[in-house]
Amino acid sequence: MSACAQTNSTIRESLERLRPDVHSCLIYETPEEQLAATVPLMEMGLKRGEKCIYLGDETSTGEVLDAMREHGIDTNAAIQSGALTVIPAWTTPGSGGTAAALGLLAEAGRKANGTGVSLAREIACAPGQVVNQKQIEEYERQVASCFTGKKYVDVALYNRKTVPPQVLLNVIRTNPVVIWDGTVCNNLHAAAPEERLGPDPTSLEVERVLTNLRDRQRIEDGLRKQRRNTAFVPVESLLSGAPAASPASGCGTCLSQISGIQEQILHSEKLEALGRMAAGIVHEFQNTLSTILLSTDMLIDRLEPDDSRMSLAKRIFTASRRASTLTNQLLAFGHRTRIYPELTDMNAAVSELEEVLRCSLEEKSELRFVPGAAACPVNIDPGQLEQVLLNLVLNARDAMPQGGTITIQTAQTFKKLRPGSPAEPVVALSVTDTGHGMDANTQKRVFDPFFTTKDPGKGTGLGLSIVYGIVQNQFGGTISLESRPGKGTTVTIYFPRAEKLPD
Repeated sequence: MSACAQTNSTIRESLERLRPDVHSCLIYETPEEQLAATVPLMEMGLKRGEKCIYLGDETSTGEVLDAMREHGIDTNAAIQSGALTVIPAWTTPGSGGTAAALGLLAEAGRKANGTGVSLAREIACAPGQVVNQKQIEEYERQVASCFTGKKYVDVALYNRKTVPPQVLLNVIRTNPVVIWDGTVCNNLHAAAPEERLGPDPTSLEVERVLTNLRDRQRIEDGLRKQRRNTAFVPVESLLSGAPAASPASGCGTCLSQISGIQEQILHSEKLEALGRMAAGIVHEFQNTLSTILLSTDMLIDRLEPDDSRMSLAKRIFTASRRASTLTNQLLAFGHRTRIYPELTDMNAAVSELEEVLRCSLEEKSELRFVPGAAACPVNIDPGQLEQVLLNLVLNARDAMPQGGTITIQTAQTFKKLRPGSPAEPVVALSVTDTGHGMDANTQKRVFDPFFTTKDPGKGTGLGLSIVYGIVQNQFGGTISLESRPGKGTTVTIYFPRAEKLPD
């Protein structure tokens, strides 16, 4: 049985939601993925009495016809009656074959005679040919001109193996609906600014964007199933702010959940894009800093202690070291650093860092460490633990300009590290200060990169976002924050608990 014959009802229901005059695209890698969406689209169009058109190369048109027959469709009768038109041609935008194909497409459009049209067209390339964005945009305009004044469902088919990643990202930006991995996705990225899709035009970036779209849509589809008696408001209405008619029962909950999902996805994409951008820039900056540090170190060795230039050389060296530390933090934020996890007792690890942490505080601030009653085994990189704790302690110190107490605690407990997963044994590490605390709006943004409440020039806004990135991506844990204005703040990190420490 072909992949098309195994197509489940979910994708059929999703395809039925495709609206006329809303451009859609299917992104696929295998013929099976293409057929799983194309054949149901043609079948549903025929059942609705629409004019169905498939445009693709000779191989794909043959596969589509075979799959339709396997699905119980009499393709010969459909073609003879004019209900189905198959146009086998290389349709590389900008090629000579495309002109001929467009002529046939326009003729098929004229024969629609006022009925609806279901169109599936492959952006196919002859061997060795590659399409670019300008060619695709011109091709899209030419296709649209073939159906002027007609209502038609249009699905463009893009093979990831032949279309460059940057072109695919632009295709995603220009299509309100994207079909991928068996899911018809209302496109959160449609008409999005370039920067939201990230600056990295690679296949990994395409995969990331498509995965976000698919996962978000599957959550929305789950909400739809839970509320069969509630009108579902399309995402486009939420994004545009356009009013949508819906019954009072249950819709507010549905809307708030969908809105929350969108906010979480946008937040995670912003963090990812900034992390990739930082990691790419920082590597180049590190090379420059290494040259400055080496040259300054050699200069210091050659100068006499009483040389008037010695002070300037030491300032250059110190400033370069600070810059190098910041670049390492940016690399950690982009999660590109190499880590060396070790099985260790969190109590012992914090105890070893206690003196270093105290040195970072002023005399009016006190540091207390309350270790857990039992050993707290974890698999972590000691260097990253130091970076996390130092960031948290410095953040706590800055929240207490008049001084106060910072308390570090460790304990064993149980917690869900991922939504939907059962509670599991974890090691909790908390840092509590007696500072001015935060209001609700500040707490919502506290882990955002470059967000700071400090005066200009007194903070980078990277401290807590770096902690967040290390905890989530390197430690495999989770982080929470509790705070009230005037009552201080507690940041708690939950680490997966490791096996028992060796004797």
